[in-house]
Amino acid sequence: MHPLEKLNKKINTAQYDEINPVVSKDGKTIYFTRVGYPDFNRTLIDNYTDLSQTLSYTDYQKVLNSIYKTLTGSTVNEAYKSRFNQDIWIATMAGDDFNNIDHPDYPLNSALPNSVCSLTPRTNELIIINEYYKDGSMYKGFSTIQEISNNNWSFPKPLLIYDYKNQSDEVNLTMSEEGDIIIMSLKRQDSAGDNDLYVSKRIRENVYSSPQPMSRAINSVFRESTPYISRDGLFLYFSSNRPDGYGGTDIYVSKRLDDTWQNWSDPVLLPPPINSVYDDSQPFVNEATGNIYFTSRRDGSSDIFRVAFHPIKEEERKKTLVLHVFNALTGQPIDADIQYKRQDSQSSKGTISTKEGIAYYSFIEESKLNITAFKEGYKSETLEIDPATIYREEASIADVNLYVEPIAKKEKFTLSNIYFVQSTAIIKDDSYKSLDQIISVLKRKPDLKMKIYGHTDNVGEEKSLIRLSLQRANAIKDYLVQKGEISADRITTIGMGRSQPLNDNSTEEKRAKNRRVEFTVYE
Repeated sequence: MHPLEKLNKKINTAQYDEINPVVSKDGKTIYFTRVGYPDFNRTLIDNYTDLSQTLSYTDYQKVLNSIYKTLTGSTVNEAYKSRFNQDIWIATMAGDDFNNIDHPDYPLNSALPNSVCSLTPRTNELIIINEYYKDGSMYKGFSTIQEISNNNWSFPKPLLIYDYKNQSDEVNLTMSEEGDIIIMSLKRQDSAGDNDLYVSKRIRENVYSSPQPMSRAINSVFRESTPYISRDGLFLYFSSNRPDGYGGTDIYVSKRLDDTWQNWSDPVLLPPPINSVYDDSQPFVNEATGNIYFTSRRDGSSDIFRVAFHPIKEEERKKTLVLHVFNALTGQPIDADIQYKRQDSQSSKGTISTKEGIAYYSFIEESKLNITAFKEGYKSETLEIDPATIYREEASIADVNLYVEPIAKKEKFTLSNIYFVQSTAIIKDDSYKSLDQIISVLKRKPDLKMKIYGHTDNVGEEKSLIRLSLQRANAIKDYLVQKGEISADRITTIGMGRSQPLNDNSTEEKRAKNRRVEFTVYE
């Protein structure tokens, strides 16, 4: 086993608890929760009004103490010290470590308890604890929330679970890779003792069945909590304080034996240094890197650790190819059919379809594969994949990119996540990720040329709007030329002003859609 690593001091603190690590599929972002931190997000909505902006400091504290008293069932004098003071933090890779730390604003965080539970199948979407409503009310349960742009989050949307009841103030949830299964830690009337694990199945979009207790192979009279479903859906990790462990709470893994989600192998205790005589819990296995992340109190407060170790034997572990299909001229994800065929078998082949440009192919037996992407009106692309060469150490997820090229050799597209400072041609930092993707396309296809069209709404004089739209198109060109070292003669800019609106500009929302940048690429 590789050495155990405690995550850096930007993530772990000596004074406060860091809990609930959730890692992005590529392993480059970690979401975690910090408890009892005095510099928490103070947004407190009541009847659509933010009390942190309207009340005095003293009155605000009284209201918050009262809310936390309701949550804890006991008197609260300093709400920020409560274990219900939970804020979500995000750390991203810079260099070879999680060096970029962000403490997001409302609505991801507020003065109410905030914590991430799980990823969902959708890009940049998370499941968080509690149901939130815009009037400021909060109820037990879960919500989904999506990152619209860098550090800009949608308002939480309640995740609907029939007959959701929980007698415990501890709650955890994990969602399967396909989003069809959720497993929760709850205490209900039919629980064996303390918290048990329950499974719910998707009925329709955002609606799940009544929680059903999992088998006695999983649940005991002790506490079962912090579940995590492996991306292949075959293994369940969880923590329990049952007495056969090393001490305190320990982490276990069990294998699913059929499709009922009720029959499981006897849980196996993970070895040291993952488990210890202290509380160890909240496992999260990142298949892209082979790291298992978890929390432990071995150093006093709760901290986040990781180790490059996969608890499942190689011969029992599914490996997965994450297949991305892109338009070769625009670099944008595109839906297509993907055919896969094992080279050592004439019969082992099949076809899968992408969703939002992504599909998954899982296997246990390693064999060279031919992967082909098909789409009407596009040239197909075939790649030869040798699984033995693309998985690093304990990793069992690998990304493969396929590019299909339009037969017409010309494509027009709009990027919705290009932002400018209001009434200027200054590009906001949130836009760079999309522009960098364009750079990669232009570098990959050196014969490709591009036209950039700037558009505005109808607010202002026509000449001024044409000038502004051209300035914005030129600002993008300058970025592509300077950052990407793309030859300037490959890019043409055009200022359209207000001449080609997408709608009638009758509302601010409609005007925002008209303020856009369009691209045409051609050979």
